[in-house]
Amino acid sequence: MSNRNALTTPTDLKILNILATGRRHNPRTIAAKLDRDQDYMGTRIRFLRDLGYLKYAVIDKSGIFEITQRGLVAAWHTDRYVRNHHDTFHELTLTSWNHQPDNEFLPDLAWVSTEEKYGFIALNEQDVVVPSELADDPQGLPYDPEEQGFRPEFIGNILYRMYWHGFADRVGGIEAYRITDRGELVYELVTGQSDTDSVELTEHIRDTYSDDENQRLEQLIRAHETIEIDPQHGG
Repeated sequence: MSNRNALTTPTDLKILNILATGRRHNPRTIAAKLDRDQDYMGTRIRFLRDLGYLKYAVIDKSGIFEITQRGLVAAWHTDRYVRNHHDTFHELTLTSWNHQPDNEFLPDLAWVSTEEKYGFIALNEQDVVVPSELADDPQGLPYDPEEQGFRPEFIGNILYRMYWHGFADRVGGIEAYRITDRGELVYELVTGQSDTDSVELTEHIRDTYSDDENQRLEQLIRAHETIEIDPQHGG
């Protein structure tokens, strides 16, 4: 998938958030909520359906849509969507969706893989990390790109992964990153561990959530329960 297929912001993000309540909508009702053209809303909704974030609510494709489990994962992260990193956003959304535990739904599932470990090393090198500066100087990378198999220019995507997880913030809304208090907590939890259970890690991170984040999480979990009741629903 190419970044040229990126979401239209903020329209697509608003559509996701509307449907993240678990209610079903058609282009007309979405258009009314957003005060936009109905045909254009239909185009955007179909685009989100093609990404797997939405689906037809009934088999006969009557034009009524609902969010999918994949879409609920994306909805949790809408405030961290960056158009230039659309591919990584979508990849991480799919990874989270594909690794959901069997007995519960975690739209905020977090994990630390090799890329995140490199991200933590980079973020701890200095207060603010600018990917282009690291990429310009391979000696400044927190790993050996030849030995590890990562090309230097990928450091921007690695740091965006940290932002997607909430382990880092973007400084001034540009390609500059700083570790967050949440990221420092996770770094302490995973340091020295070869493997970290993603469910346990997520539970630790939830202890740091604000009231707004907890309310948002509860809404997405309720929405998931709503769509799971419908036997026609697919994730």
